[in-house]
Amino acid sequence: MESTQGKDAASILQEYGLSVSDWGMVGAHWTPKMGEYMEKYNAEFASAKVGDDIDF
Repeated sequence: MESTQGKDAASILQEYGLSVSDWGMVGAHWTPKMGEYMEKYNAEFASAKVGDDIDF
């Protein structure tokens, strides 16, 4: 969602210790499992400030 708000996707991934390749593997695993939830929540998260409440 941050990338849809104009932020660089690779930089966002780097903040969380992930590469573009890592994200591709994660997506390949989870997208089929989470498709219906992604549709449901994409609209909600598109307007939110994403990532501010995540702390690793």
